[in-house]
Amino acid sequence: ELNRTGKSIKNNLDARLKQLAGDAKTILVLQQNMPEKVRNKYKKDLLDENRAYDYLFEIQIAWHYHLQGYEIKWYEEDGSPEFLVKTPKFDFNVECKRISVDGSRKIRRIDFYRLVEILWPQIEYYNLKGTIDLELYDRLHSDNQYLTNLSSQILDFFKCEVVGAFDIPYGHIVLNLTQKNDEIINLEKSYQKLLVRKAPEAHGVIFPNKRNGNIVNPLELTIKSRKANKVLDGIKKKIQEAALRQLPSSKPGLIICFLEGIPKLDELASDSGLQLMSYHILGKSENSHVAAIAYCSEQRIFKSQNSEIYNCQSLLFRNPNCSFPEIKNFSFFSEEMVI
Repeated sequence: ELNRTGKSIKNNLDARLKQLAGDAKTILVLQQNMPEKVRNKYKKDLLDENRAYDYLFEIQIAWHYHLQGYEIKWYEEDGSPEFLVKTPKFDFNVECKRISVDGSRKIRRIDFYRLVEILWPQIEYYNLKGTIDLELYDRLHSDNQYLTNLSSQILDFFKCEVVGAFDIPYGHIVLNLTQKNDEIINLEKSYQKLLVRKAPEAHGVIFPNKRNGNIVNPLELTIKSRKANKVLDGIKKKIQEAALRQLPSSKPGLIICFLEGIPKLDELASDSGLQLMSYHILGKSENSHVAAIAYCSEQRIFKSQNSEIYNCQSLLFRNPNCSFPEIKNFSFFSEEMVI
């Protein structure tokens, strides 16, 4: 279409198309050394509407090691690791896991988005801006009746300016609502402040209003549950199963987990539940063949004058008890792994 209309391809491709082209290039190169059975499997798996990204993550990790000059050997057998990385000094297995952090949360994103879709048209009716912080006694339920009732409990406060903390049937709400005054805001800075202000386990959204091309009169909503999430339990179970069932003990193994919906890993590097859970798994004698457990964030785009870099942040926990000393100081990937 760009060729037909005489437009510059370089200047008119959006981020999604650029990423699609990069993924296509990666697949074209890697599939040349895949056994026919593996190649046919990816032909089918990469078209799976529900799990295509799971399999694409495996491709992207293999591409990282291909770029380092290492040979990739793909496993054909079911229940095996994804692939073997052959370095000049030793080989190691790689098992990839895509983990939906959202699935173990009391407030799931999909339910939060549905609540927002119910609230947004009705919020527009009121001439208020400010913040709404909601804490539920239980989880955010998925059924429409619950979400409709919860939105009604929130909107009951929109009849006038309200500042204060109040109990509602489903939980507790803290409000700071005032009349709109068309104050112009920087949406990007407001979003960063929201990420700092809200609790780590909470979801948040900014309802913006536009006037003369500017963002004005924002309304922020955060929501969390008083009940504990079981995110770490879900991750722990997947990793432990991968260590015992998919990584043979005859070679060192690396387990790499993509944490869906997590944009940054900085706060998880030390003194976090993720760190403690990872070292708990690595401390078990039956997992001594596991050289390390790694986590990858959502992909980010860094732009410069002449290039765009698509990468994800990575976090690596090495096994101090690994039974393969030759892999002890191996650099599995840089601090920010380009994929």
